[in-house]
Amino acid sequence: MLLKLNPAWKRLQRGLRRVNAEIGRSLQPARSALESRMEDEDTDSLYEPLLREGYIRLLTVLRADGCTLFCKLDTYQQHLAPRYDAITYCWGADTTSMFIDCNGFALNVRKSLAPLLKTCLGRDLPSRPLWIDAICLNQENDHEKAIQVPLMAEIYKRATRTIIWLGEPDQSTEDAVMWIKALPPTIKRVGINKVKKSGLETLGVQCFGEDRWRTEWQGAREYLSRPWFQRLWTVQEVLLSWDVQIMCATETFHMVPWKDFCLLETTMEQVDGTRFVRLAAAMAGHGSGTSRTLTYMETLRTVIKRNSSLPVCTLVDTYQDRACHEPVDRIWGLLGLMRPKLVAKVQEAGIVDYSEQAKREYWRSYIAFQEVLHAFDPEDFFYLIFGDIGRGKTSPLPSWCVDFNAPRRYSSFQTFRKFRAGFTASGDTTAPTSSLDPATCALAVYGFLVDDVSQVTSEYTVGFNLYTMTANQESYKIMSNELLLWLRECYRLQALSRYHSNNVESTKALCSTLFGIDGSNAFANLERVMELYASGDVDNPSEATISSLHQWSSFEDDSNSALEEMTKLMKTCDNRRMYRTRRGYIGLGPPDLQAGDEICAFIGVGPLFALRKAENKVSGADCFTLVGDAYMYGMMFGEALNDPGRAPTRKFDII
Repeated sequence: MLLKLNPAWKRLQRGLRRVNAEIGRSLQPARSALESRMEDEDTDSLYEPLLREGYIRLLTVLRADGCTLFCKLDTYQQHLAPRYDAITYCWGADTTSMFIDCNGFALNVRKSLAPLLKTCLGRDLPSRPLWIDAICLNQENDHEKAIQVPLMAEIYKRATRTIIWLGEPDQSTEDAVMWIKALPPTIKRVGINKVKKSGLETLGVQCFGEDRWRTEWQGAREYLSRPWFQRLWTVQEVLLSWDVQIMCATETFHMVPWKDFCLLETTMEQVDGTRFVRLAAAMAGHGSGTSRTLTYMETLRTVIKRNSSLPVCTLVDTYQDRACHEPVDRIWGLLGLMRPKLVAKVQEAGIVDYSEQAKREYWRSYIAFQEVLHAFDPEDFFYLIFGDIGRGKTSPLPSWCVDFNAPRRYSSFQTFRKFRAGFTASGDTTAPTSSLDPATCALAVYGFLVDDVSQVTSEYTVGFNLYTMTANQESYKIMSNELLLWLRECYRLQALSRYHSNNVESTKALCSTLFGIDGSNAFANLERVMELYASGDVDNPSEATISSLHQWSSFEDDSNSALEEMTKLMKTCDNRRMYRTRRGYIGLGPPDLQAGDEICAFIGVGPLFALRKAENKVSGADCFTLVGDAYMYGMMFGEALNDPGRAPTRKFDII
């Protein structure tokens, strides 16, 4: 039976809390309204109010009695807290729950936590308390979550160790974990150069057999496919921690260092980059290639340890597709990785809100955050809105505002190269000149018109994921045919451009546009395909043209150069339209681009932007909606700004 505190003891506790509260009020008369509301709440429960931001709760697992776990929950000032382990895990879709005894109270927790807590008993582990968000935060108190969420960075930075709990083991986990643990010393003994030369068999791995996967790789695939690797909150929990271990509760208990999992990926990539792509897909079991993110996360950990934070645009571009429960978590789940001064501005603005209304109207949090970011760092703000995160959204957001909850259709051109269309040729680093009107939510930006769109192609969509199509030869053919049709449109459009009379410049312009980078020396294969177009019937391409394109887009020869070219083309052109302007320039634009849109440069901003005139007006002036970022061959490095005949600088009101 669960322990129950007797009424007299409860009354004494409440009296002591009231005395402490009075002392706290006398010492800190300027306490915030939010903290005061928390203080006035009923304290006859497990969770005493955390009166100030510098307090955390830690859980200690005491014992198990039958099916009941007995724990205690203590409150500490953060800088005086004992050494503790932080737990990062996936809540999971299973909402079934169980009760544990915590400080004599029956606490309802998800069943997915029970194996973790039981694992902490009877193992050769330091008897340190734990920080587990589901227990150490009062999940029913929106005010407390609003205060504690911005403190996640400090919670994980101060943890002695962060333990990743991937869930209970399955049949193949033991073999997989033992092999992963043996990988680092094996590589050290054999040498990575010998592994590169002789293949994975040097390590005793035969992972490309036609019959079935080796048991080790079945286990590795299962582990790397677990939901933890797809969750948004787990990103900052790993990146901010100093010592990360993966807890593997198999028949033999293991703690696997995070770096060993990263080494698993690195080894495969160094041995054979093309086959590694296939392997990554098979192990991850989905298109994004989870295992590929491990090494990148380790790189970011190094960056954070050196610089303490990352730009918002980098965080969003990298992790926007991760899963989370609430749309507001798409901002607040990454807040701990942002610059401390920006986090302080967010706290000062009081915009972290987990009330039911805030979760329903999550888009208000998106606007409020981006207003704070614009005031704090306009350059980071503009980098954030470069890409297609939320264009064509259904929520009532202004067109300039990123909808973090909408799927991303394409990558920003700034991902591929740091363009400087809104700078002078000398590299003038003038900061973006802009302002935000909180009343109308209009973004006023100074810039100039570069050209009008006169014609666009259809939207190109890859249709197959790079990581999955390598396993399906039929996918090659379908993708190649679709690409051929789209390239035919591009070639016809390019033939009408200002470059059509010069074959060399024409091919360079088209290749540079398709790959989003000036210069075409690295893309000889695509140039040969274009030459075949030029020598034949564009509408009825020859078998030689089709065969050449199929050979170029096929990875049967494991050609890393072909893989790199195809990856580059798909990343640049996926969900884009090629366009021609009134003056004959060509470029790539967003999928919603249409004839009549204006391609503009903003002063102090890297890429070009496609704008569309809106029906609404602000203070009687014309307004525009932001369609997306754009690339225009020959106009990405200050050429337009330095053109004496360019349109005059003006203000664009974007709504």
